[in-house]
Amino acid sequence: MGQVIVPLFNNEQIVIAATVTSLSDTISDSRANSYANHLVAFRTISPINTGNTVVIKFDNMGDAFDLSQLNPVNVMDYDFSVNGMDQNIATACLGVIDLIVSVDTIQDEITFTACADIAGGFDIRIEIGTNATFGGSGINQIMNPSIGNSYFIDIAGTFGDTGMTAIITLPSSSTTVSATVSEITPPPGGGGGTIQTTGNLKMTGKAYPDAFITILKNGQVTGTTTADSNGNFDITIKSILANRIYDFGIFAQDDLGLSSPTLTYNLSINANQITEVSNIYIPPTIALSEKTMTQGDSLTIYGSSYPNDLIVNFISPSFKAISLSSDENGKWLYLFDCSSYAPGKYFTKSKIIFSGGEQSEYSKELTFNIIEKSKPPSPPKPPEPPGQPPGPQKKCNGANLNNDSKIDILDFSILLHYSKSKNPANPCADINQNGIVDIYDFSIMMYHWTD
Repeated sequence: MGQVIVPLFNNEQIVIAATVTSLSDTISDSRANSYANHLVAFRTISPINTGNTVVIKFDNMGDAFDLSQLNPVNVMDYDFSVNGMDQNIATACLGVIDLIVSVDTIQDEITFTACADIAGGFDIRIEIGTNATFGGSGINQIMNPSIGNSYFIDIAGTFGDTGMTAIITLPSSSTTVSATVSEITPPPGGGGGTIQTTGNLKMTGKAYPDAFITILKNGQVTGTTTADSNGNFDITIKSILANRIYDFGIFAQDDLGLSSPTLTYNLSINANQITEVSNIYIPPTIALSEKTMTQGDSLTIYGSSYPNDLIVNFISPSFKAISLSSDENGKWLYLFDCSSYAPGKYFTKSKIIFSGGEQSEYSKELTFNIIEKSKPPSPPKPPEPPGQPPGPQKKCNGANLNNDSKIDILDFSILLHYSKSKNPANPCADINQNGIVDIYDFSIMMYHWTD
């Protein structure tokens, strides 16, 4: 996670721009030219102070997404939550409003402006479309681009943090997760006392071949099953107390022992009925061969998926998106070449694009480090030529060997120490610079004697 200090000279403030983490945009329908809901999720680094903006830019390369259905603004089309707490949204900062929203259909941008301070380091979830339900259900959606491709989504704004992620659109059919109810025969009555009515829950979807599926109810295991050899599964949990709301979770474990993230559904179980949640798309599993790599090495990123479908692997903060296919056994693998990447901390995650156009949510996000390749040791410095003193030559002052402005017994002692020395360590002792300290040097010293 890099930070850039940007000076603002007009008000003498310093803004620290950081990169948001765990950024994703999950759409409900990946078909080209189709309307879809968006779930934009990320974690901030910087606070969002009063008056700051958070801008979602849809496709920074051109006019790919159509936001015209969102203009004029209907605040019901947006949910903005902070650490799971929904915020009040309006078109003007009045009363207890937390944020206001505006839409630019020319630049394809949605801007949220804070009416109150939001601390940094929080998880932000922004729902756009009919998936927005806080305070009223949304009715308008964003139209996908007309061409199936990878498109980038930017997070920006005056709060300082930035980020980029990608989504995939395909020219194919798609379905979305839905819940339906159908009646079942109630248990026979009779007897005294209170009869607690129950209902059943059926969950169907796609995971990986022979995956072990676990169902949670309010965080506790309530049922398990195994997907078939193609990765399809269905499971029915019976005799659930009715007329109350539960948090149901579902996750899968592959034959490598890797687990998917847990998908959660907030459901009400009706008495004497089957509540069915269909078209559940379990995210892929993901693992790394190493957690620390040296520049020039290759990192293996691998996991399990639905067989013969498209896997999109993302690596940030480089914003690299790679498309590959799972094999007939649901296995996928990507060799990431680290040679052209700077040393630092990186994140990777994947999602499945099914053949019908449906998208899973992201896999778990994993972290790895790239370290600088060690440089070979420098060759030893060649020795100085024989007879030459190391480094720069010492400046001499004639017979005044100790530079005390007079020539006396101290200079004579130095000269005597180097008597008959060839190329002495103190080159100034060779007063006449003939290569040896001899009688001629003594004669010169006597001639200039001052004391």
